[in-house]
Amino acid sequence: MATRPFAARATARTITTAEATTHFDTVVDALSAGEGDVILERDGTPKVAVISIEAYRDMPALREQEHQRAERRAKALRWLREFQESYDGRHDDLSEDEIRRDRGS
Repeated sequence: MATRPFAARATARTITTAEATTHFDTVVDALSAGEGDVILERDGTPKVAVISIEAYRDMPALREQEHQRAERRAKALRWLREFQESYDGRHDDLSEDEIRRDRGS
């Protein structure tokens, strides 16, 4: 094989399904060596992504982290909406100086 269809890289490399078939061992070796993921395309259209076993095993933890971030965002948004609904407009007529004086700054 003159050239490697899968060069070392940290991001996904797109190759055809025919290349993947021809160079299957090279693709598997590169994935297991952490050289990035592979997107397989057929007729110029991406069909599947192939990832290392380590990346696959990390997926549940990554999903849980994203779930926790989404819950925190939702909680913050609920708090902001509740604040907005409860805001009665009192003190809108105070000047910056009056606000500072009331806060003691």
